[in-house]
Amino acid sequence: MKTAGFDIVLLLNENLLSQISGAFFYNNKLKINKVFDLKPHIPADTLTKIPSTLQDFLTIRYRIKLLFEPYINFTEGNKIEISAKLRVYLWMMQGLELKFDAALTLETPISVDTHTNKLNILLNSSDIKEFVIKYNYTPDTNITLQLNGLFESALHDYFNDPAENLQISLPSVNAQLPYTSDSDKIPVNVRAIQIVNSTTLAIAANLFGYTGGDPAQLTDFARNCNIGLGISEMAMNKVYNFFWAKMHWDRRFRKNGNFKVALVDKALNVVTDLINVALKVVKFASLGFIEAKLEFIDSDFEYLVDMTFTTKPTFDIQDGNRVRIYNLGVDLFIRIKMWVTFDAIVEVDTSGPVPDECTPWNDDIEISKERHTLLAFDLGVGITDLLIRSCTGEITIDEDTKALVCKVKELDVNLYDYVKAGCDFLLLPDSIKDRIMNSLKEKVVESIPPIVVSPTVFDLDIKFVPWKLNIEGRKLEITDNEAIVGAYVSFRELQNRISPVPKYIGNFNNMEVHRTGCDSIFDTYETHQRGYFVLQDALNDGYDGCKKCLPAFSKR
Repeated sequence: MKTAGFDIVLLLNENLLSQISGAFFYNNKLKINKVFDLKPHIPADTLTKIPSTLQDFLTIRYRIKLLFEPYINFTEGNKIEISAKLRVYLWMMQGLELKFDAALTLETPISVDTHTNKLNILLNSSDIKEFVIKYNYTPDTNITLQLNGLFESALHDYFNDPAENLQISLPSVNAQLPYTSDSDKIPVNVRAIQIVNSTTLAIAANLFGYTGGDPAQLTDFARNCNIGLGISEMAMNKVYNFFWAKMHWDRRFRKNGNFKVALVDKALNVVTDLINVALKVVKFASLGFIEAKLEFIDSDFEYLVDMTFTTKPTFDIQDGNRVRIYNLGVDLFIRIKMWVTFDAIVEVDTSGPVPDECTPWNDDIEISKERHTLLAFDLGVGITDLLIRSCTGEITIDEDTKALVCKVKELDVNLYDYVKAGCDFLLLPDSIKDRIMNSLKEKVVESIPPIVVSPTVFDLDIKFVPWKLNIEGRKLEITDNEAIVGAYVSFRELQNRISPVPKYIGNFNNMEVHRTGCDSIFDTYETHQRGYFVLQDALNDGYDGCKKCLPAFSKR
């Protein structure tokens, strides 16, 4: 088994961390702005000799920002390594600006908070393995050591700030199920955190006190995806039993709406007798001089499904993502109305009783045309104590709850058997009745709510990132004992390909536009940048050309 005997296994791939890293970069994380005061580090007798007019020269303002998104990879011992390129700025002596590039590598432990079930990347426990500043000149050794110490101290202060700890929620082992009260939570126990290969971390958890599972059997079962979930059939049944007992639905569901049926509109041209009766249209006759006809325009079906569960069904998952659902008991009421829109046209036949085929000219003159929408039939079907002993469903990801659910796909019930004799619906041609009834049956299936069989999936809550996740490329593999789900999770704001590439970057903080290769771009925060394909568009928006890369368009 790919779940290795555990109830739930969650896989996180380095590509997911890369998405998170990119999101941090473009949201200006790892940004440090501080002022360093030299006075406490100067002997008091020396400090008194410095004129007050020079006291302002004893403060140094500095800034550290990312040049690119950090590179993150898993390492042994359940740690991740973060490598980043930085730009370091110094402002001193009331105007002198110095800037350097630096390389930072740190190693950070990862863990799961057993109370919140959140994956924690603990930056405050980071070990700085490397911090190298690339100076643009060769300062003496003493200055180098002091500057390195200053910036390392700033980094340690940043990482030791509890507010900067990176947290990623683990919804796949979330104790809260959809549609249940906050007080009703599944007992969850994270049993193993293990790097299964150079790119993938596995987190295994059990439910309701179960203690099985072998960490040595954990594997990367969601290749080509950056997140994967495995859940055993035993765990799905446990979740389902808990969900059925705790869900706050009253087990009664109502759904209503409108639909159209393919081919009905065309076929109704031959159902004039039904239309005439239902719409009470009277044909005119006056010695053949006045004719009336109907032109069918459209039809619309209005439906209501009122359903109440009377028994708790059971299910059995099978290969090929087929689920057999047993003993589904319901009370069901269905109502369907058919509305018909038509034009009633009255014409005068100027040739009188002479047949039209005998007159080579157009002898019909239209004297009135009125559009009507009226009720063709109103059908109500009530079924009590309906027990569907077996029907077919499938496991899918619910778009609203992001949980695995078992959804009914086919009902083995013939609704014809419950239509009362004498209903106008039975006057329709068989081909039309079949299409209407099949469409109605689809609406009944859609109205049956999904059975929740897993906690929330793929709804990561990532601290510091306000963007919503996009889930694509989903893979769902169902066997007779477990469900395996894989997906590629990304941020819509981080498109993996953009063509053509914008050649100009505007900094709306100072309203200056640059070519994309300009070094000044690295000095601006990413949240202040806007891309332009056409330079004139940026100029029209009020940007001024950069003096370095666009001097011909600089007017300041």
